[in-house]
Amino acid sequence: MDLKPLHIPLIIILIVVLSPLIVFYALIYAALTLYIRIWAWIAFRRHGKTVLFVYSNNPSWQEYIETHILPVISEQSYILNWSERKTWSWSQKSALNYCLGSREFCPAAVKFSGLWKTTTILFFGAFKRHKKGHSAELLARERELRECIQTAT
Repeated sequence: MDLKPLHIPLIIILIVVLSPLIVFYALIYAALTLYIRIWAWIAFRRHGKTVLFVYSNNPSWQEYIETHILPVISEQSYILNWSERKTWSWSQKSALNYCLGSREFCPAAVKFSGLWKTTTILFFGAFKRHKKGHSAELLARERELRECIQTAT
């Protein structure tokens, strides 16, 4: 790529002008990340919970989760129902978005180990395959979730 002599000063000016904005954005992101992690750690530990579990009222998995998973994890998990997200606090929404993103995140579990380490278990794909008669991945995810809870207690 051949840069014309005029482009180089423009690029330098652009970098100088945008640098404070990039630094500002990075600081805001770091502050929000720290806030969410501290909120989750305090909120969960205060109630003796180490796992955030989120699911929804989707007919593909609601009954299965409510009969097979929730009874096993409810005492050790902070459970959120995505279908009831309008009642959630800003901190709950932010923690979920930060930990799981916005694609194929539900149902899922996030184990908080200390302030910085998390383990994420996504169930969405496993339920898709389970619906087609392939249950091995779903059973593996359940087993992984149980192991996460056992190591937390």
